[in-house]
Amino acid sequence: MTVAGSAPLVVASNRGPISIVPVEDGDDEIRRGGGGLVSGMQAALAATPDAVWICAALNDRERSLARRAVSGRLSAVPEVSDALKGEFDVRMLPIDALTFRQAYNGIANATLWFLLHMLYESARSPVFDQAWRRSWAGYERYNRAFAEAIAAEAAVGSSRAEANCELSSTLTLQAAPGRGPVPWITAGRRSLGVSMR
Repeated sequence: MTVAGSAPLVVASNRGPISIVPVEDGDDEIRRGGGGLVSGMQAALAATPDAVWICAALNDRERSLARRAVSGRLSAVPEVSDALKGEFDVRMLPIDALTFRQAYNGIANATLWFLLHMLYESARSPVFDQAWRRSWAGYERYNRAFAEAIAAEAAVGSSRAEANCELSSTLTLQAAPGRGPVPWITAGRRSLGVSMR
């Protein structure tokens, strides 16, 4: 397991490389996460010793497991470690359900996706009302949790891959004073270097 603050590569995404789902007998099953991101990132992570994938818990089962694991490090949980085959570490953030819904549904999917794809009729939408502002506050909490986790896991001079618009404000949050520059690799429209001060 990677020592906190020493990961040369940190991947941060909403969805992680594993998911926890209920099965018929009432137990939980750990499965490989869905989507192309998991397939694409697994090779890079497996090829980088001490790499860490930071993701959000997507349901109550995942939140419960993340809370039980030390610092959310699911790699230390035997059944998860077996599913990952020891290729890399996973840190799952037990972000509360309301904050998750506000960030994911209220901002990332209902606002940012449309803005990034230029699909809003800008004279009429989006509407930045009180409900939107509450969702934005959740989005900020969500991103702060990721920024703090990234800063805690990353070695000075490490690389970070961000894969979702859910995390686009992590670049502007103050996460770890004195950690120095971190090269940021963005899977979106641009790559940029920022300092985590």
